[in-house]
Amino acid sequence: MRNNLSLSATRRGFTLIELLIVVAIIAILAAIAVPNFLEAQTRSKVSRVKSDMRALAVALESYYSDYNCYLIDANHYVNYYPTVTPMDWTHIRVYRPLSTPVAYITSIPIDTYFNPKWDLNRHYFNYHNWDKWERENLSDPRMQGGSWYNEGIRQDWCMYSMGPNMVWEGADWYPITMQYDPTNGTVSYGDISRWGP
Repeated sequence: MRNNLSLSATRRGFTLIELLIVVAIIAILAAIAVPNFLEAQTRSKVSRVKSDMRALAVALESYYSDYNCYLIDANHYVNYYPTVTPMDWTHIRVYRPLSTPVAYITSIPIDTYFNPKWDLNRHYFNYHNWDKWERENLSDPRMQGGSWYNEGIRQDWCMYSMGPNMVWEGADWYPITMQYDPTNGTVSYGDISRWGP
């Protein structure tokens, strides 16, 4: 009987200080883990965007090898199809020839960094046909030997995404200076873009 009483008398709960220390340790671990988790998510999305662009680029070049021209971009689409209204300048229309009737790509990937504040219609990667542009701007100083060069890069086409900061910085016009670089911070300045060929 005496042993039971002594055991119950010595048992006690955690003190307030001990509980506060445990809560502080959990808070410190969370403060370390959560930013790393969010950065991993951003890096994963950037990798997805680059992978989708690579797949579209392969499909685009396959299309070119069959038809000897690149897709018409959204800016020129209305010139070729007068019944199309500006609200129909969606890039799904632009990319559609890559999936039907010949499936150069099985489905058109959606831009992970689509920003509805910029354009409600364009859920897909923005695309420009610089090959088309160069024929219309032959007097531009960036024309060299019949090809379009921008910041020293030959461009027949360009596709881009706004990147993690969700702001268009003009990587289609300035391919080197406006390029997203994760070394500046996971969510940083610059667009994710790809040029061809």
